[in-house]
Amino acid sequence: MKKFFGTYQELQDNVLRTGLYGEWIDLGNQKQFRTGDGGILNWWQSTKTFTLQGNYEAMVALASALGNNGKVHPPIANGNTHLQLWK
Repeated sequence: MKKFFGTYQELQDNVLRTGLYGEWIDLGNQKQFRTGDGGILNWWQSTKTFTLQGNYEAMVALASALGNNGKVHPPIANGNTHLQLWK
């Protein structure tokens, strides 16, 4: 699993810098950002683990916000839209 070791505020600031529009949902330990074009970032505060899913272009931008320089695997042809990050 991929990790983001910053704070929730730092994560929000990083996402803001991508220029993506969307909304944050606070689910307690889980924080979720949904972009207007279908990208989803899930981050768990206690474990620092994150997942990305949905619109590929939005996932690339979100990956860059998490310090992965936008390096992501392309979508899988079978329709799986969960993001797999390059190591």
